[in-house]
Amino acid sequence: MASNVVVLLLLGLTLKGGETSSIDSNDSEVLGIRKDQIVCPSNTTAGSPRNLAGIIRFIVKDDVERYKLVLNMARNQRTSTIKNEIVEAISMDFETYVTDPIKILDFCNAITYMDDISQEKFYQALVNRSARILVDLILANNSCTESPIDSELPNNLHLIPIKYLEKILEAVFDIVLSSESPLKVADCLYNITDSFEQGTIANLLLLNRAEVKTNSSEHAGLLANLQKFLNLKNFKYVDVYWRRRVYRLFPHHIDWLSTTSNVCIRHANNKRDNLVHCYEGDTRTMCTSEYPCPNRSIYYHVFKKRSVIAIGYKHIHGSIAMNATKEKGTRRPNVSKNLFRSKEIFFWHVVPVLNGLALYDSETSESVLCGGDPAQWVDNKHFAYTRRAEDFDAHREECTWYFEDCNYE
Repeated sequence: MASNVVVLLLLGLTLKGGETSSIDSNDSEVLGIRKDQIVCPSNTTAGSPRNLAGIIRFIVKDDVERYKLVLNMARNQRTSTIKNEIVEAISMDFETYVTDPIKILDFCNAITYMDDISQEKFYQALVNRSARILVDLILANNSCTESPIDSELPNNLHLIPIKYLEKILEAVFDIVLSSESPLKVADCLYNITDSFEQGTIANLLLLNRAEVKTNSSEHAGLLANLQKFLNLKNFKYVDVYWRRRVYRLFPHHIDWLSTTSNVCIRHANNKRDNLVHCYEGDTRTMCTSEYPCPNRSIYYHVFKKRSVIAIGYKHIHGSIAMNATKEKGTRRPNVSKNLFRSKEIFFWHVVPVLNGLALYDSETSESVLCGGDPAQWVDNKHFAYTRRAEDFDAHREECTWYFEDCNYE
């Protein structure tokens, strides 16, 4: 009898003043009631989210599928107040009783189509429960070599949307950094998840913490971790969102070129200018532009060895070459607009310099790639060009570049 009363009360609380419910008959059957049993008490004062949460707890008994049925009942109500109270009650119940964050995540994924239901509260339950588990894993794991707590969460963090994953980790850091060093926390998260991606994310987010910004050794250690990751072949399997954030930290570093397929080349001293393809007459060449786009950007094309690359286009066969011919006995000109598209692969030697990279032709090493000299511009075309290698120091601002990951996905 008591259980029937609770069921009827739950259904009655979804109504105001004896309204007629539009509960689906299938929902009521799954919950174990008949539609003709529904009684609608009026003027009830029990319809607060906290009271509803207790009733919902009695009904669902940890069956996540039943939460969805109750949500469907809420969606069918004519007043938004009651619907919102039921949503609030379910989220409260999640927070208290559903201990498996993967079940919460599955539930969140299952209700994504419910545009009329605020899902933020359910995701907040996911954040809170996940953070508690990760805190326990870190604080209980002195050696940081294995997970001392039986949980599927560490192996499934990659399934959580980025927005909420960041919130989870920030909540973890708020607690554990009061007793553990940032480097130890990063190592623990990497070890208990056994994932390059989670290790990358932890190190990246920790870099922005106040505890790290005021500690030069911890900051340097986190950067060293990230540099180690990006030099590993498996780093290319890290989600592109996180890879790009790492690449931006090391734009003058060249080892990571082997872990990405497309690299845009931009000026180190004028960060708005990128190398793009353009035409001089009928000749395809290179210009600098503030407005790169997928079809115009110059891309890293072929990685020959550690410091030698070919420069090409994403959708066009061939690479950018330099016409190195000169009359016998003459000196190479100070500036040459001698760049063109070649069907053959032409390699450039990448050399780290102060605040960036220089690109020398790998055949002779007598020329360096430059851009930004107004004397080489024609109307709105800002042509790139080469200068003599020995003149690099005098024109460092024109001839220093950065590489940026630019996979347009």
